[in-house]
Amino acid sequence: MEASKVYYTDFRCPVGTSLLEKLRRVCIAAGIKDIDMDGRFVAIKMHFGELGNLAFLRPNYAKVVADLCKEQGGMPFLTDCNTLYPGSRKNALEHLSCAQLNGFWPMTTGCQVIIGDGLRGTDEVEVPVPNGEYCKTAKIGRAIMDADVFISLTHFKGHESTGFGGALKNIGMGCGSRAGKMEQHAAGKPAVQDLCLHIRPGELCAFIGHNGAGKTTTLKCCCGIQQFDAGEIYVDGISVRDDPLECKRRLAYLPDDPQLYDYMTGIQYLDFIADIFGVSAAQRAQRIRQYGDAFGLTPDLAQSIGAYSHGMKQKLTIIAALLHEPKLILMDEPFVGLDPLASHQLKTQMKAFCAQGGAIFFSTHVLEVAEKLCDRVAILRKGQLVREGAMEQVRGDDTLEEVFLELEDTGEAL
Repeated sequence: MEASKVYYTDFRCPVGTSLLEKLRRVCIAAGIKDIDMDGRFVAIKMHFGELGNLAFLRPNYAKVVADLCKEQGGMPFLTDCNTLYPGSRKNALEHLSCAQLNGFWPMTTGCQVIIGDGLRGTDEVEVPVPNGEYCKTAKIGRAIMDADVFISLTHFKGHESTGFGGALKNIGMGCGSRAGKMEQHAAGKPAVQDLCLHIRPGELCAFIGHNGAGKTTTLKCCCGIQQFDAGEIYVDGISVRDDPLECKRRLAYLPDDPQLYDYMTGIQYLDFIADIFGVSAAQRAQRIRQYGDAFGLTPDLAQSIGAYSHGMKQKLTIIAALLHEPKLILMDEPFVGLDPLASHQLKTQMKAFCAQGGAIFFSTHVLEVAEKLCDRVAILRKGQLVREGAMEQVRGDDTLEEVFLELEDTGEAL
C-alpha cells in the first residue's frame, strides 16, 4: 500500500490570519477541491462532545469544511452515531440536544446535523469487511453509508479497541451503530462458546448468570436476531441458520425492553402481530379475549400504547407472543417491571403453556422464581455453561442462590 501524504500546520497565527483560515488552507492543500461533490451528499463525521465536556472541536472548524463542500456544489451534513454507554448521546433526541447545546446547529456550522444510526441507534447497514480476521461485517449508521462523500473531522483521541489517532477511532468506532459498537467492544472474543443445550417439549428452563455472561446474546441467536459464527441452533428440528423464517414461525421472543408502536392502540398492535403470523380472525379474537382477561388488560386494549405503563407493555408483549401458539417461547428477564399480581399471572400462564406441550427458555436474575417455577436450569459464566440439568439435580441440598454464588466464586465448570 502506498504511503499517504500528511498535511499539517501549527497553531501560530501571524497578524492577518486565523486558525480557521489555516484549516481552510490545509484542506485545500490536501486536495479537498479535487473531490467531485457536485450535487452529492457529503457526510462530515465528527464528535459533538458530551454535556459538560470541552474535549471536542469547536463548531467554527466544522463550518470551514462545510463551506468548502458547498463551494463545490456539495450538500454537507455533520454526523455521528449514538453511543453504547449511558450519557447524553445514547439516542438521537438526546444526541441532537447535546450537539445544539455544544454549539452545533445550522447557524454556526453552515449545515444540518444528522444522527447516523437513527432514533434508537438501530438504523444501520451491515457492511462486508473483506479479509476481516475478527469481524466479517461491520454495522455502520445508515445515513453515513447513504452519503456519497465521507470526510472525517476529528480531534486527537484514543480507544482500547481501535487504537490512538484521530481518524482511526472517529471512523472505526464512531461510525458504528449501537450494535456495531457492541460487537467491537467484544474485542474479538466469543460472547458465548461451547454451549450445548436441549430444551424439550413441556419443559420450563431458566437461564441464569451475571450481567454480561452471554444470556441475551444466546437468546437473540436462538431466534435469529443475531448471527452466530459457529455451531448450530435448531427449533423443532429446523436450523435457524438455514431457515430462520420458518423457525420464527414456531417461536416467540420477549426482549427485556420491548420496543412497541406507541401510536397504536393495544388491540391494533395485537391485530398487527396476528396478521404477521397469519392467525385467523376467529382464533385471534378468542385468544386476545382469553389472554387479555387472564392478564387484566382487556379494558385497556383500546388505549394508545404510549399511555401504557412498563408493566402493561410487558403484558401486551406476552399476549402478542402467545397469539400464534408457538412451540417455543424465549424470554429475556420477563418479570422485570411486573407488579406481584402480574408476576403471578405470568407464572400461571407459563406453567399452562408448558403443560400443553410448549417449551419456555428464559433468563432471569430472580433466582427464587426460577427455583420454584422451573424444571431445568442452565448457569452461564463468562460465556460458558458451568452447570445444567434438572433443578433438583443442580440444586442438591442447597438453594439455587447458594449454588450460583459458589460457582461465581470458584469459577467451577461442568
